[in-house]
Amino acid sequence: MGPSHSSHTPAPPFPRSPPYLRAAPPGVRSNTGPAAPSATLLRPISEEHANYIVQRGVDIYYKMLLEDNLMHADMHPGNLLFSFLEDTREANRVRIGLVDLGLVAVLTDDEAANFIGFLRAVGDGDGGSAADCVLRWRVGPGGDAHGSELAELSFRKAVIASFAKVCRGYGTNIQLGEVLQTVLTHLREHQISIGANYATLVINALCLEGMARALVPSYNVMDGARMLLTAHGVLTRRVRHAPLRQWIIRRALPVARLIKRVHDRSVLRKIRKAASQEPKGSSV
Repeated sequence: MGPSHSSHTPAPPFPRSPPYLRAAPPGVRSNTGPAAPSATLLRPISEEHANYIVQRGVDIYYKMLLEDNLMHADMHPGNLLFSFLEDTREANRVRIGLVDLGLVAVLTDDEAANFIGFLRAVGDGDGGSAADCVLRWRVGPGGDAHGSELAELSFRKAVIASFAKVCRGYGTNIQLGEVLQTVLTHLREHQISIGANYATLVINALCLEGMARALVPSYNVMDGARMLLTAHGVLTRRVRHAPLRQWIIRRALPVARLIKRVHDRSVLRKIRKAASQEPKGSSV
């Protein structure tokens, strides 16, 4: 087993043996300290470590989605491992890895485009575009797209109405989990089935936000991913030739990640400022 994702590899490469797909089993000590499943990290940890874990978790999720066209198919907290250097407060000395790789969803270009389009629509607060993307997720019993025009129109209206209440775009504290749960409720009510890979993407997005809310409640995963989604959208619209577009995306998104980290640092400063202004002796 090779090393897992750490600060020494800012963006895990793929397909040449991606580090985020290489990690030791739970309980195995690495040379940087004991590995622990993220499910055990709900105990108090340092502010720096919590922020680093959440911010790099967002990076890993979008690296898989935007660049690699794959997704770990069981990315619940128990399958995320973190190793900490002993006797250090340096957040960037945390190593992050994924285990239990029996299921990896390989996304088609259409699947990736449809889900990324949905996330961009969520960021824009655009219920109509989000509904259109979700309708492209649907499959019938035999795997063919289907659905009555009446059900589609009704579903679209329901999503638009819900977005007006729970999703107004970047900077409005979008709760991605609430948005996804609302969309899933409308899918069930309109008896629209979605493909297995889309279900995997949704579940992993819910896990990512759940981890973020548990470790750093003030960090918004949609605002954190804004630069990555915006850069990907611009490149997708301007470069039509698919192989060239993917080549450019793989080289441009690392720059977008660097800009994202500027945002991440500003969020951390705000958290620290808010914490310093709390009355002494107050409990969290």
